[in-house]
Amino acid sequence: MNRTHRRLFAFVTVLLLAAAASAQAHHPLTAHITLSRELGDRAVSGRAILALSPKAPRGPALDPGQVFSGPDVVWIAAQEVAHLAPGASEDISGDQLAFPAALSTAPAGHWWAMLLLDVDHNAAYHFFSPGDLRSDVVELKDFDPASGKPLDLTLSHRVPEPPQAKLPDNAERLDFVSPSLSAFWGRPIHMRGVVVLPPKYAGGTTRYPAVYWTHGFGGDLSSIEHGVAPTYSQLMTSGKVPPMIYVLLDES
Repeated sequence: MNRTHRRLFAFVTVLLLAAAASAQAHHPLTAHITLSRELGDRAVSGRAILALSPKAPRGPALDPGQVFSGPDVVWIAAQEVAHLAPGASEDISGDQLAFPAALSTAPAGHWWAMLLLDVDHNAAYHFFSPGDLRSDVVELKDFDPASGKPLDLTLSHRVPEPPQAKLPDNAERLDFVSPSLSAFWGRPIHMRGVVVLPPKYAGGTTRYPAVYWTHGFGGDLSSIEHGVAPTYSQLMTSGKVPPMIYVLLDES
């Protein structure tokens, strides 16, 4: 092979490699999100969480806690959104902060997508909590996340407050703003919970020790009100635990 042929061979090789690289290239995935005017006339802020799953949702919403069974079953990307006005739109990236990898690297196929606006930044504890906003679940047939085609998702649902539990007669709700936590996070942080009092505490003069209790990961105020508070009230009433002031705090 003479020098001319070698140069021609090298040139063709470079072209082929460039063509292969171009064929394998992918574009960042972008979600075009809109706040529905039906959710009110105020701007909203929070962490926008884009969820993709190759599994169909079990209900009207895509809940990673229900479909999660491995790192490739739910792909999630997050980005902060500030002051999104009703009717306004904003683009968020599916690649910058994502798990298990940039969403544009997910394989092409049949997907379901949903957007959640986590207004209270507690989705790590509960993916849906009262006041959060979400879109409908969008079914994406033959979707290629690397195609560069943006996802259009509209925040059109507000997560409602759950029905309030009926507390035992010797239990009271508490709700106060924590100065320390508020100073740390730079926004008002409420501490909520339930105080369970000893039987015949009201009107008495007996002093009791206080026990402060909080749940582990996955617990919340609803589980305290519906389960923990009635249990402690029943245990004290039956004499199975000593009479104390049980302060049950929600840390989520």
